[in-house]
Amino acid sequence: MRLNINKIIKKDMPIILMIFMFSLLWMLGIYYINKYGDTPITEKASVIFAGMKIFGFLFGIYLFIKFLKWSYKTIDEKVDKEIQQK
Repeated sequence: MRLNINKIIKKDMPIILMIFMFSLLWMLGIYYINKYGDTPITEKASVIFAGMKIFGFLFGIYLFIKFLKWSYKTIDEKVDKEIQQK
């Protein structure tokens, strides 16, 4: 089975963009903490960090489920091919 990357990119583009935006927010938060130290900005940055942790956890679950679906699909296809050959 060939993995069609263009299909995956078109289908998952919103998620890829969300990851990109959240990683930019993360880097911005780190920059502000390093530059300004203990200022009210660090509270905003800590909110960003908490959001990133939650988002990363949920995205990991999403990818795990997607991988399981893909692996079960390929296993089913292999089993079907073996049954057809017999």
